[in-house]
Amino acid sequence: MSWLKGMYNGFNEFFLTVVDRRELIQMAFIEHLWLSFVSISIACLISLPLGIWIARAKRFAEPMIGVTAVLQTIPSLALFGFLVPLIGIGTNTASSLWIIR
Repeated sequence: MSWLKGMYNGFNEFFLTVVDRRELIQMAFIEHLWLSFVSISIACLISLPLGIWIARAKRFAEPMIGVTAVLQTIPSLALFGFLVPLIGIGTNTASSLWIIR
């Protein structure tokens, strides 16, 4: 039963840390929501008109699907590694990853 006591102490320490850093966690959560909203909105503004255009222009559909398939197969961490030297570390990089992925 000593493992149970150790697990309880671990959870207790975790929750105390969360309570102590509540404001930081709330700010990070709000920033995450904002980054997600902006990035997904930009992605929709790009992808919806592009999808409508591709549906009408059949000859561009296959190359465009090929490009998007390649972008989707690149893992996010590798894509992050490519983007950091180009645009640096920060919200621009995070937003770019959300838009591309």
